[in-house]
Amino acid sequence: MNKKIIVIFILLILVSTVLLTGCSKDPDARTVVAKISGEKVFKTQYNQYWKNAMEQYNIKAEDLVNPEYSEQLAELKDKVLEYCTNQIIMKKELVELGHYNLTEAEHTSAKASRDTVVRNALATMQEQMLAELPTDYTDKDLADLELKYTQIVYDDFGLTETELLDYFIDEIALDNAKAALISVSVSDEDVNTLFNSYVEKDKDLFEEDLSAYEYYTTQGDYKPYYIPEGFRYIRHVLIKFEDEIVQQIGNLRSAGDDKTANELVAKSLETIQDEADEALTLLQSSDITMNEAIKEYNDDPGMVSFPNGYLMFSESKTYVPEFTEAGMALKKLGDISGLVATDYGYHILEYFSDVPSGPIDIDVARNALYDELINIRNIDAWSAQVLKWAEKYDVEYFYEKLIDKQ
Repeated sequence: MNKKIIVIFILLILVSTVLLTGCSKDPDARTVVAKISGEKVFKTQYNQYWKNAMEQYNIKAEDLVNPEYSEQLAELKDKVLEYCTNQIIMKKELVELGHYNLTEAEHTSAKASRDTVVRNALATMQEQMLAELPTDYTDKDLADLELKYTQIVYDDFGLTETELLDYFIDEIALDNAKAALISVSVSDEDVNTLFNSYVEKDKDLFEEDLSAYEYYTTQGDYKPYYIPEGFRYIRHVLIKFEDEIVQQIGNLRSAGDDKTANELVAKSLETIQDEADEALTLLQSSDITMNEAIKEYNDDPGMVSFPNGYLMFSESKTYVPEFTEAGMALKKLGDISGLVATDYGYHILEYFSDVPSGPIDIDVARNALYDELINIRNIDAWSAQVLKWAEKYDVEYFYEKLIDKQ
């Protein structure tokens, strides 16, 4: 099973209140790192949050002993300790305010969430489980094996069955408290202000570096708020070499043997010449449309995923140079290129459309921006509430106990 993914799912939550004190043999279980109005906070409790931080910031074991990072790590450890104490205080307040007095339905929901996590983990181990069963296994054999692997799941989590249930109870109590104690709002003006700030940021970035816009729109998950000038969409028909030939050409290029690669390209073009000529002739005579040519002749599955074509500008690095040069050489919308040879075969390109420059339509992004602002304000409001509670307590920190500890 992918233990890391499941552990991250459990631990990388903004607020995690499953606080473990650990085995009495663990020296951290006796190491006091803070006191909250006299109540001791042990290193084992802090460790849960530090483990979270290491996952979140991708801190490796070797980073912990790297002098280059010592100052930043010390600062982060201090902040994690402060966060840990605030979460303990928060739970005290939620208990006092009655938010842990869950209904029967809420308890049932927490148990269902716990069971779903365990069941999903078991599903990833099913092949391994079945391999342990005899061919004539009984229902009891299967039940016993499920119990065995269920315990393995809890061991992987580093939690007991009760502790995992407590995690989901904490989530419900926290949600109830937030619903009762904080209320935020977002106006259209707020959304417009955030939108305009994103537009200006993207405008400054993309007008200075068009390749950044190309990257974000073709490779990254970010959706830009501003479109710079100079972009167009190019569709094409690819009459492709056999996959083995494409691989051979690529290997030759990687080895620096361009002469042999060029000879192989020229030889391979002869094998697809008739089909390419036929497709081009039909397009030039308007006997078929580009849509029909793509359907009948094209060997590039990308035209299915990108029916409006490939995004391109004059210095695009996403494609082979011959493809970019041919696409940008087309003068008018609807223009068709001749046969363009590359290491993949013959291409016939069409200038499909221009990409209008300027800010995107705010209505496309309005709901996402609204949700973003609501989320930010909820987090800020809740953080302020927790800090307000913390002011009621006399908190002592023993930061020196964190030195050279992982």
